[in-house]
Amino acid sequence: MAKSAYPKSGGVVNGNVDATGYVSGKGVYEVPGIRVYSAVNKPSPGEIGAYTTGECDGRFQLKGSGLLSIDSDNARFNGHVLAWLDEVDRKYQPRGNYQPAGNYAVRGECYTKLDSDNRYVQRNQNYFTNSIRVWSGVPVWAEDGARFACSKPLNGRTVALRHDAPNHNDIYHIVIFPPTLGMRMHINTSAGYTVLVLVDADTIVALDGGGFKMREIYVLS
Repeated sequence: MAKSAYPKSGGVVNGNVDATGYVSGKGVYEVPGIRVYSAVNKPSPGEIGAYTTGECDGRFQLKGSGLLSIDSDNARFNGHVLAWLDEVDRKYQPRGNYQPAGNYAVRGECYTKLDSDNRYVQRNQNYFTNSIRVWSGVPVWAEDGARFACSKPLNGRTVALRHDAPNHNDIYHIVIFPPTLGMRMHINTSAGYTVLVLVDADTIVALDGGGFKMREIYVLS
């Protein structure tokens, strides 16, 4: 046997043992052959519990490539996610805590800001765009308990009193009736004064005075 040869039975080998196959044992409790790996004799991915390149490509998305990265308890998206629009519309609602870009209005249920600005005036601007006549008749002196029963409530409303006064015919006096019934209102004219009171929401009574003849009453809005 050569000096550097490995003995078939017994003996001690000092130095390196190069093997390209199996190292087998007899009379021991290990498996008969123990695989010996080397740069020439490499293990397969399955032998060491790994995936092959093909298996990795089929199972996972390359990190940083733009779609999906999987953790043990969540999934993070990096880039765009494509979904069927009808599926999203059926199952999901926006949270409502953001301002969408663009100009949106519920069709048939609301006006855009431009539409509203063109149709309506802002509240509390101290001018009126509409008047409703709630009483008219033969001119009556507003005095001595004269009653004017109107077709709409006047309490808390701005009212125009169309009247005739001596030397001042067909003029308007603008008053705001208080929301509480029974409060007296003192109205001065060029010919004197008149005291009016709402005894009901839609009924004016002239208690005293005689400053004008009532012709018409309008509610302004």
